[in-house]
Amino acid sequence: MQVKNTFSIFISLFICCSLYAQEGKLIPPKKLLKDFDALTEMIEAHPAPYRHKSEKEFKALIDSTRKLLNQPMDAVGFYKLASPIYAAIKDGHTSMSMPSYILKKHWKENGVFPYKIYITEEDRMYIIENHGQDSSIALGAEILKLNDIPVADFIKNISRYISYEQEIFRNTIIEKGFDFYLLLYFGKTKEIKLDYLSDALHSHVVKYIQPGEWKKKMAEEEEHRRKKIAAGEPYEYTKIKDGVGFLKIYSFAIYQQDKYDFFLRKMLRKIKKDSVQSLIIDVRGNTGGFPKVVSDLLHCISEKYFKTMARSEMKVSDAYKNYFNEMAPSVDLSRRQFFRPLHSIDLNSLFAKKTGTFVVEDKIFNEPPQQKNNEYSGDLYLLIDRRSFSASSSFAATFRCYQLGVIIGSETGGTKVFHANSMWKKMKHTGISCGMATTRLYTACFHEEDEGIQPDLTAKPSIQDLVAKRDAALSYTLRVIKKVQKMRKEEMGN
Repeated sequence: MQVKNTFSIFISLFICCSLYAQEGKLIPPKKLLKDFDALTEMIEAHPAPYRHKSEKEFKALIDSTRKLLNQPMDAVGFYKLASPIYAAIKDGHTSMSMPSYILKKHWKENGVFPYKIYITEEDRMYIIENHGQDSSIALGAEILKLNDIPVADFIKNISRYISYEQEIFRNTIIEKGFDFYLLLYFGKTKEIKLDYLSDALHSHVVKYIQPGEWKKKMAEEEEHRRKKIAAGEPYEYTKIKDGVGFLKIYSFAIYQQDKYDFFLRKMLRKIKKDSVQSLIIDVRGNTGGFPKVVSDLLHCISEKYFKTMARSEMKVSDAYKNYFNEMAPSVDLSRRQFFRPLHSIDLNSLFAKKTGTFVVEDKIFNEPPQQKNNEYSGDLYLLIDRRSFSASSSFAATFRCYQLGVIIGSETGGTKVFHANSMWKKMKHTGISCGMATTRLYTACFHEEDEGIQPDLTAKPSIQDLVAKRDAALSYTLRVIKKVQKMRKEEMGN
C-alpha cells in the first residue's frame, strides 16, 4: 500500500510539475470545467464516497460548485472551489495537491510565517518555535486571533479544504501546511496581526521572513528527519542506555528493499551485541508506506503468526480501469498485474468483475513465522501519536492485536478502518494533482470506523515540553522500562 495522503499537499510542494497554470494566470471556464469533470469522475473509484454525505447531497455539492466555474480564475481559486468536494468524503488518502510553484512563488515574493505552531485537541493554537529575529512574542504564547479572526473560526473555515478522518490528524495537517492555509484564507500578504495570550493579552503585527532564514532555524530533529527520508533511509537504530535500544522509523515508504534488509540484519546483530532487553520502536510522525516493510520488521521482533491487515476491499470501477488503461504501455494489461516496489495489484479481478462490486482479499496479508538470525525476543515498546497514519497506525493495530508489547503515547491519526491505494492524476489545465482512494482496509483485530489506535499508557507532550523540545513520551517510556526491570530483579531475588 503506497501512501499518498493529505500530507502530499506539502510534500508535493517540492516536486517539479507543470507550470502551465502559472500563478495569477486566469484559466477560461471551458478548461476549468474539463479539469472539474476529470476530478469528479474519479469519485466513482472510492469504496465509500457517500459515507458522510448522502449521494443526493454529494451530487448537489458537485452541481452547485460546477455552476460557480462560469468565469476565468487561477489555480488557487479553482482549488478553493473544488477541494471541498474531495474533503467531504473525509478520507486522508483522498485529496488534492496544489502545484509546487504556487507556494514557492508566494514564499519568494512575500516571505514565510516565522513561527512553528501547535494545535491542541481542543483546537487551541500555540507558538512553539521562532524561526525569525523578532522576539516580541514569547514561545508558548497562545494565538487567539489571526487578523482579528478568532482561531476557532479560522480552523473551521479552512477545514473544508482538508481531507481527514479525525480532527487530531487534521490539526497536524494545518500545522505542517500553515503557510498554505494562511494563503488560502488571507491571500497574499507579507505580515499578519496576531492577538495572543502570554503573561497578558497582547497584539503584535508579525512580519514574514525569507524562506532561507526559516530553513536555517528549522529544528535539528526535523531537518534530520527530512534528510533521512530524502536519502531513502527513513530509519535508524541506537542504543540509548544499558539494555535499551531505540528504533526510529520515520516512514514505511521504503523503496530500496536491499538496503532496508541490510539495515535490519545489522540492527539485530547490534541489539544482540548490546545485550538489549527492551526495544523501543518509534513511529510517531510516520505517515505510512508499504505493509511489506511493516511485515519485514515484525518478522525480526516476533516469532508469531500475524496479519499486517485483516481484510481489503478494492472497488471495481470504470474510473480505476481507465486509470490503468491510460498508463499503457508501462502496464502490461495482458498479464493483468500491476507492479510497484513492494506492492502489486491483481488486475485480472479488477477487469473481470462487474463494475460496482468489490475484490475482497484477506489471505494475502497472512504472515507465517520466519526464522531470522539474531531474532529479537525481549520486551517491546511502541511509541505512537496523532501523526501516526496509514501503514504506521495499521502497524500499531497489528502490534496490539498480537500483544507484542506495550503501546505508549497518544491516539493515532490513522483509523482502524481506512481507505488507501490511491490513484493519482494531475489535472491538465490547473496543474492540480488529485488522489482518490480505491480500497477499503481493515486493520488486524479491528472493525470500528473513525477511531484511531489507543495507547496502553498515555503520554502526551505539554506546551512546555514542545517549547523546550523535551521528549515526554520517550522519558515516560524509559521510566516504565526502569520500573519493569526493577520488578523483575525483585522477583528473581525472591
